[in-house]
Amino acid sequence: MQLDNLHSQNVEKDILATHLATVLENLEDDRIQLQSLRQDRDESRRLSTDVIDKYKAGKVKGSEDFMAAYLSIVVEQKFRHNAHNETMESDLWKNGFYDVAWAYFRTVLDSEKYEKSQNEVDFQLLIEKYGAVKGLFLRNEFVMTNVVVIYDSLMAKGEELTLEIHKYLDNK
Repeated sequence: MQLDNLHSQNVEKDILATHLATVLENLEDDRIQLQSLRQDRDESRRLSTDVIDKYKAGKVKGSEDFMAAYLSIVVEQKFRHNAHNETMESDLWKNGFYDVAWAYFRTVLDSEKYEKSQNEVDFQLLIEKYGAVKGLFLRNEFVMTNVVVIYDSLMAKGEELTLEIHKYLDNK
């Protein structure tokens, strides 16, 4: 009877160890994904801050900074901030923002398929005229700062859990 109990306990420990090994693999996958998301979000925040600073100084002349920041906001990367961004983007469609900038956006997205627009886009004026664009950049700067802090916290918790699992497995 004692041998059966001992054998049963060993089997259960082996099953638990197998499950914990799977959890460790999942935690590592999550860490890698969170690091990538954190990097993308931090870059998006940095790009938004750069455009805001240039806008305030009256220096949003070129399109590269604007486009990089704008696309980092509107191109979905695993999650969306919330419905507020969607509403601002919808307002931009209704208020003619994309009528002004669409030809340019298409060229940036696929320069082989679309010809470069003959009309240059004044991005300083575009931000000035369409408050929702400014709102997207300002909101992104604020939100991404907080998202990066949350990702850092999640990665720290994952690391704590990983260490605890390793301690358990080393002592079994």
